[in-house]
Amino acid sequence: MLGKTKIGCGFKGVIYYNLQKAKDSEILFSNGLASNDMKGLIMEFETIRGENPNISKPVWHTSLSFAKEDNISNDKMAEIAQKFMEKA
Repeated sequence: MLGKTKIGCGFKGVIYYNLQKAKDSEILFSNGLASNDMKGLIMEFETIRGENPNISKPVWHTSLSFAKEDNISNDKMAEIAQKFMEKA
């Protein structure tokens, strides 16, 4: 497994990047979010961001990449991601 983290200032770009149809991506797990579509997620994150406008870079995006031969299920990926977040 490889991990790559980026810090940024805009939610729109990272959400569009991760949920573009050409990537055939899906949300495996979320915690405390009501939306699961691009526009809803952007609105939610921007609303939360408004709670503390002094933070200049509120976006933390981490990609966890697995080798195809690992053959990991979506449930296992979600479990690994949750454990990663607990330790981050």
